[in-house]
Amino acid sequence: MAGAFELFWGGSYTLDGKTESFGSYPDPVKAVSTTGDFKRIAVVTLPKAGTLPTTDPVMLWDYTQQMSWSKLMVCLRGGAGYIEIAWLVDKAVSSSDLRPQSEVSPNPTTHRRVQCVDWTCDAPFILNTQLARVHGTLATAVGLDGNSEPSIMTNASTVEGRIVRVWASNYATDADVYADVYVFN
Repeated sequence: MAGAFELFWGGSYTLDGKTESFGSYPDPVKAVSTTGDFKRIAVVTLPKAGTLPTTDPVMLWDYTQQMSWSKLMVCLRGGAGYIEIAWLVDKAVSSSDLRPQSEVSPNPTTHRRVQCVDWTCDAPFILNTQLARVHGTLATAVGLDGNSEPSIMTNASTVEGRIVRVWASNYATDADVYADVYVFN
């Protein structure tokens, strides 16, 4: 069955009775024809933090649920919320075996890295590819080269990796945050 996915982004700003609109609406930022699915895979509650810095992370997606996707979206409900989103990247076993190398014995765990960002309810959080660059040396994976540029982008030994897990946690001490998690493949 063929389908279509369209992504819109936009907003409006009103000052002194004058409204200015911006963004792509009514035209999509991206339109994709597909034979794949777009589905909500989870509705999660991110519990309020009892004590800072945060509560325990909640797993949003794991490679064992669905091996691959082209987009993963996290949408906070209710127009309020501030969360932290983290994702684990790792080198795949091979180009035909996309499982994380670190979880297939006896392979080493040297390519595993976690990235993290803070996110608000102002827009959905979107990972628009599972691909990531990884390197077996921590200083190269996270540091800068001699030109103060990211080593992960300039080192010849950097290899292709994949996002294998995604988590979120809630910073707020006063209220739980609710989120929908969608994948498109």
